[in-house]
Amino acid sequence: MTPKMKNDKGAVTVFFSAVMLILIAFFGALLETARYRAFASRLPQAVNAAADSLLACYDSRLFAEYGLLYYDNRDPLMTDLMLRAFFEPEADPGAGLIIKKPQLFKIEKPDITIKEGYSPVDNGGEDLFRQIMAIMKYQEAADIAEKLKSLIDGSENAQDIMDQAAKEGDELEDTDWQEKANELEKIDMGLTDEDEDPPPAFDGQVNERVKDDVGGSVIGQMENILAQELLSQVLPGREISNAVIESYAPDVEGSVEMEFYEKVLLGEYVLSYFGNINSPSGQGLAYEQEYILFGFSSDKVNLALTIKQLFYFRAGMDLITIMVNKPLSSQAKGMAQMLVGWTGIPGLAGVVEIGLELAWAFGEAILDLRTITAGRSVPFYKKAAQFDSTLATILSHVLSGDAASSENGGIGYEMYMRFFLYQKNDVVLPRIMHMIETNLRAEDKGFTFSKLLYGFKVSASGTVRGLFFPAYRLYTEQSKEFVCSAESIRHYS
Repeated sequence: MTPKMKNDKGAVTVFFSAVMLILIAFFGALLETARYRAFASRLPQAVNAAADSLLACYDSRLFAEYGLLYYDNRDPLMTDLMLRAFFEPEADPGAGLIIKKPQLFKIEKPDITIKEGYSPVDNGGEDLFRQIMAIMKYQEAADIAEKLKSLIDGSENAQDIMDQAAKEGDELEDTDWQEKANELEKIDMGLTDEDEDPPPAFDGQVNERVKDDVGGSVIGQMENILAQELLSQVLPGREISNAVIESYAPDVEGSVEMEFYEKVLLGEYVLSYFGNINSPSGQGLAYEQEYILFGFSSDKVNLALTIKQLFYFRAGMDLITIMVNKPLSSQAKGMAQMLVGWTGIPGLAGVVEIGLELAWAFGEAILDLRTITAGRSVPFYKKAAQFDSTLATILSHVLSGDAASSENGGIGYEMYMRFFLYQKNDVVLPRIMHMIETNLRAEDKGFTFSKLLYGFKVSASGTVRGLFFPAYRLYTEQSKEFVCSAESIRHYS
């Protein structure tokens, strides 16, 4: 009995030891697997945190002056160093602590790099458009609504204007109206797209494209004379900026499709952040809005084209008033009879009458533009009582430098720019980039939109060493470490 009892004591110990070893191995494997899984989920968090920290180093001047968030990546090596500097503390949270604590999720051999960067010049400036929409939708929504409301208030009411014109037009005899319509069809008012026919050159301050297209053109020389004359007539004695900038522009390919309200908001951004003739900028160009509208390197050229477009618009509106208002049209008809009625030539008086009405409308438009470019307003559609001249006095008003009477219910320069910018939305984004580049380069010569990033794709990897089983081989047969990688796309939102 005694020897048998001694053998039984050892069996319990051996059995218990074997069971404990199995349990420890089982729970150790569970904990190690959970640790690896936690590491696999923690690595993307560390990558995102490092990428967001890098994006936080945005160009502060660009944000302060234009509300845009972009990272300046002109030195990619410095960008990589900064990204690693942000990633390493995330990989080892205990680094630098005086009292070391065990780090169950410490990432060893951390490696991170930017695989692909996204520039604002990509896709026709799509991200610039997105950021501008965010700025204008949420920061200035109420202000924009008030400005748009003033367009309706300033022009009285669109339907009222049409009704008034129709009512006054009914007073004309059908034959008179038809004759005038036939004569007007023969007259070229010059209402063409300025981008198709290049603008005039002033004092040699124009890029090569304009010189080649306009230099030898008779029409171009006539446009030159007209634009210069309008500037001298509309802004008599006023100093005009002669600033010229480089004709370089960001290489933007493609265009962005826009809804109606987005075109309006884009124009509002230009009006809010750039100067014009009534509030000149003190940077590269004084007339930035005019540049964004026409895109030429000379302040004088862009201003002349804007004035010319305003002139045709106002002349057309004033001509409508003259033609549909019988007391006004009677002045032109009476003077035409007095001038050529004695000749007895059929139709000659009608042609002269049209010419006199055009001259009157042009003179009244010059008076209107003097008021508008002085920061005041004139009615969108002027009634006969609102005309500042008669056919007999229009020339003296123009020569004396008079302006039209300012009306509280009218619209001013900014509202016309709002309308013109809406029509030019396909070229606005590249010109906004060029204008911002020009202004910021005054202090930072290396600034360019092509080197900016609004986001990037980040790739990272790291390892974690086994604690319970240093030779754990479930995930890799060649290493004592579990290797994991993560990829993330981060951008300003």
